[in-house]
Amino acid sequence: MGCGRERHRGRERVRRKGTPGETASAPALRSLVTMRRLQGEVVDWHGQFGWIEPQDPIEHPQAAKHDGKVYAGALGALGSAPCRAAPEDFGCRAAPEAHFHGALFSMIKADGYECQRVVDDGVGKCDACAIAIVLLMLLMMTVSLASVRAEDTEGEISGPGALVTFFAYADGNGLGAMHVRLRPGGAATQPALCAPEDCLAPEEGGGRPRLAVGPYAARPRDRNPCGSAPRGGYRPSRRLPAAQAKPEEVLESLFNTLYLTVRQAAEPVAQLEEEWSLHEMTRRITKYFLKAAQAAEMSMLPWDAAIRLFVEQSMQSYSAACGDKLWFFELDLAGALAAGGWEILKASGAEPRGGFREVERVAAAKYEELMDDVLLDKAMYDSTSAVFGEGPLCTKIYRSLYTAHGPAHVSACADSGQRRELERVEVFLQSWMERSMNRLWQSIDGAERLLCVDSVVRLFQNLVAPFGEDHPFSCVPAALTQSIGRPPRNWAFLRQTAGKLHQAVWGCTGAVAKDVWDETSVLLQREARAKK
Repeated sequence: MGCGRERHRGRERVRRKGTPGETASAPALRSLVTMRRLQGEVVDWHGQFGWIEPQDPIEHPQAAKHDGKVYAGALGALGSAPCRAAPEDFGCRAAPEAHFHGALFSMIKADGYECQRVVDDGVGKCDACAIAIVLLMLLMMTVSLASVRAEDTEGEISGPGALVTFFAYADGNGLGAMHVRLRPGGAATQPALCAPEDCLAPEEGGGRPRLAVGPYAARPRDRNPCGSAPRGGYRPSRRLPAAQAKPEEVLESLFNTLYLTVRQAAEPVAQLEEEWSLHEMTRRITKYFLKAAQAAEMSMLPWDAAIRLFVEQSMQSYSAACGDKLWFFELDLAGALAAGGWEILKASGAEPRGGFREVERVAAAKYEELMDDVLLDKAMYDSTSAVFGEGPLCTKIYRSLYTAHGPAHVSACADSGQRRELERVEVFLQSWMERSMNRLWQSIDGAERLLCVDSVVRLFQNLVAPFGEDHPFSCVPAALTQSIGRPPRNWAFLRQTAGKLHQAVWGCTGAVAKDVWDETSVLLQREARAKK
């Protein structure tokens, strides 16, 4: 059976430079799992093959095979076996340097291979291949063991305990490691070997020695100062301290992670951007996040507080620059921030720290909280400008509303066990209206005319449903409306409360009082008739 492109169109082949016709046969097709080097520690080495425990979590469907271990059928370094970058029909062959960009190109080219897509007409389009590589970049979630054979190593591995970097791949047998390199200062620290008789305990009262715990176990007092049992005993109980990464390496790794995850999140909403390309959009957002990651105070905080600070500072710059974009509230960056926070924690070496799942949960909760604050801020300003127009008056009213919102929520939650939800909503709106309008009525010239009952009612109707009746968001806190839902926009309680407040401040004598109560009574009568 032939293996030409005519019969297997789209299959990827990886070839060495200068030998475009040379390919190596292999029993399985490799798929790159990560497009950056992972760090790990050799935990088992038999001279020709062994196992690496990644210090960077890997997410892959085959990670659970073989009781949590990941088997590799490696046949050599990258290029000695077919290797695909994504589960799509891609071919690989030599491509011009200009077709690759950024860190992805430098990483692929460093190993002497370049990829290009093979389409029906035979024309290569490596940009599509690069996009496929980007889409394959998986977030680090599940820690597993990766197997490695001698052919996949670059340099001599001295034995268990060696600190290495590698690329992860998948084939029919599971996950494996290739292009394994020793990290600077990562040579294994060989524990002192114990003689066979040292692993035996004498029988009480003399006699033939017996095994202390198991056939290959050393007694606790025979363990080495580093906390590991001698060779032939249990594997080391503690991981050796990792070499400190250089700041520029940390920033490069963080930039690559942020860029890839932000781009993946931005692709579905890129058509909403009228000015920037997808690359420019991704680059700008990545820049805001990268700047926030360099805050010095994060190194002095517990891991969860550091993650929250990273998300908060990232969102400050991002929302200030992009808050008015059409896609701002459609773009979900929780995953990108979680991946960036995980990179920061790994580089810091902070202990103890949570796993990736905990980091993801903390980052997502803080992100949702900040996005709600941004949406609330926008809703207040848009509701105010819709009634009073743009200008100094709008700004002053917006600030008064924003300042009074928090205290009004606190007052509504006080003694919450004694109130029904509807009563708490009424307390909140009455307190919010009273706190904000009383301050404005006393500080604005002509407030009796500008902030009349009609204006106040229309303002708070907008605040109840700032984006229309069909949009679920409301400036009324969701904690107060979980079971009853958002109040209706034309709720009579708003006009009734505004009329009472206006009367208490201005006295509502003469025509003003008549107008206020006439309007309120008419609405109340209409609602009563509608109920009947």
